[in-house]
Amino acid sequence: GAVAVFKDRDALGGDPQLVLPAPRTEGAMIHSNGRIYAMASGTGTVMAYDEDTLVAAIDGHFGAHDIEEAPDGTIWVADNVGRRLAQYTPDLRLLRMIADPAHGFSGPRYLDIDEFGRLIVADQDAHRILMIDPAGGETGALIGILGTGEPGLGPGLFDDPEGALVVGNRYYFADSDNNRVVRYSVVIN
Repeated sequence: GAVAVFKDRDALGGDPQLVLPAPRTEGAMIHSNGRIYAMASGTGTVMAYDEDTLVAAIDGHFGAHDIEEAPDGTIWVADNVGRRLAQYTPDLRLLRMIADPAHGFSGPRYLDIDEFGRLIVADQDAHRILMIDPAGGETGALIGILGTGEPGLGPGLFDDPEGALVVGNRYYFADSDNNRVVRYSVVIN
């Protein structure tokens, strides 16, 4: 029910520097503007904190999970219950929703954003990973998909993927029900 902020990794064994309320917290991040953003899944509220002061909040994402900053400073929310992605300004003004039926979202839980601003989405209930270029029109251009839409084990198959992390051209995915973390190297011409 809270985001705990520690001074550094060595301080993790002690008391947090800040404790920020966020009911049923699923995702949190520190933005390049210095604010801490939390996805309070229990109330469906995206919350922005400046130190220990709540400075902005937006409702409408009950059960949503992840929140990430794009290279342009905008904020993306993976809204699994709403079967959509939402883009906000740092002051939490809605820019757009991506909920195109062509993307086939069933439960986008977590996402990461690569250095080019592409959204890497773990769509848990669809057993897929999607790469979406948000610059590709209002609904974003679907660039690639890993997974068939059915649970599976093996190369390019997933069973309830949840986590996504991009480090350079390495893409890591937490494949929850297969009890593994997989790594892909992605090269796009």
